[in-house]
Amino acid sequence: MPDDHNKDEQFEGRTYLLIRTHPQDDGTEPLATGLPFWTSPDITTVPETLDQGATVQLRVRINNNAGQARTNVRLDTYFTDPRISLEFPNPNATLIGSQTGLTVPPGGLTVTMNWTVPV
Repeated sequence: MPDDHNKDEQFEGRTYLLIRTHPQDDGTEPLATGLPFWTSPDITTVPETLDQGATVQLRVRINNNAGQARTNVRLDTYFTDPRISLEFPNPNATLIGSQTGLTVPPGGLTVTMNWTVPV
């Protein structure tokens, strides 16, 4: 089956740009059975404690396993209360922010933004 992004390649069931959902996530789809999908090592905050109303630095690591830079990448970040819903797309999610036009070099890129923790 042809890949939508490059008609000369075959779909491998793998993504090369990824934000890991688990430390063992290597981009292979579907994620291995039994791995919790909410323990991403690629999404962190500084400080780690999320106090209501505090502004923290949100860091998102976009991994690039393609061996070449990927351009015009868009990153959308959302916040949701996991007690309400973990479905995707999540109708209860609130947009934190977006960054567009990113160039992700081989290996990856860490994107940083400020976020005020909701009350």
